Amino acid sequence: MLAAASHFEESRRAAIERFQRVLQDPRQAEERFVAEVLRANAATVFGREHGFDKVRTLEDFRSAVPIRDYDALESWLERAAAGEPAVLTQESPLGFRRTSGTTKESKKIPITRRVLDPEFPAWAACMGAAFDLAPELRTSDSDRVLNVTLNPRGRPTVLPTGALWQSYSEHFARLAGPGDPLYGFRPMMTTLVDRLKVSLDLQCLPHALTRASNGSAPCRVLATLSNPGDESVCPAFGLQVPDANTLRRTRDSASQLPLCLVPQLSGADLDATGGCASSSTAGWCYATGAAAGGCPQRLLFSPAGVPLGATLKITCAQGC
Repeated sequence: MLAAASHFEESRRAAIERFQRVLQDPRQAEERFVAEVLRANAATVFGREHGFDKVRTLEDFRSAVPIRDYDALESWLERAAAGEPAVLTQESPLGFRRTSGTTKESKKIPITRRVLDPEFPAWAACMGAAFDLAPELRTSDSDRVLNVTLNPRGRPTVLPTGALWQSYSEHFARLAGPGDPLYGFRPMMTTLVDRLKVSLDLQCLPHALTRASNGSAPCRVLATLSNPGDESVCPAFGLQVPDANTLRRTRDSASQLPLCLVPQLSGADLDATGGCASSSTAGWCYATGAAAGGCPQRLLFSPAGVPLGATLKITCAQGC
């Protein structure tokens, strides 16, 4: 286990260093990669029909290979799935990834060795950086690893060529069930989420606010929702429709997204410390002391306070 952990540590560090070098000139790296792909597949059916051997620049590529949806590529994909060699890729596909079928029927995405070879370095560069964020994840404790394994119950479709057509969920299985607290990525992801919650949470307010006689703080919180519509949808999220002056001054006239007022909570919606982190009512509150969670003062939001994907605009009349 220790040897495996040491090998992973070396691999992830090397992958991160390679990625950082590429970031010095990402355009050059991407152009070099595209050139390699075109050169490797110039003799395929698709490559010959699109003149891969004549592509020299990015503009050449854009002209030769217009953007298409899956339906426009389906004839080539079906030929490859039927076993015809060198249709889209010079390499024979090892198998085909099955999409979930969210839009129309499930699709076939060919997987070759060239696709798989960069997969671990890319994962190591991305997820491996998490080990720097949370050093305690660098451990031989099996509870800290990604709890994913080959799925013994997977039922992939076998194509006429013998290649497998399967989704990620058919290929991989998690070792724990949805009701198990270890479900998914076990403590690894829990640790990362806990760290990120601190980083992404609203920071402490730099100055104390003077409350009004009714205990309210002089702040206004507006939420621009993520789905198109008008302000009539605000109450459905427990939010309020702003007054006409606020809408006129704040709402982008070209925007088709609703602008809602997030209410300030008070009274029964606050807990004994004056916070609202456990309130079932959508809204926010101004917290000090224990409720501020280590800050002298801060704004807190209830769990239902901000709809998923909303963008906030917070304005306070003093001190922040």
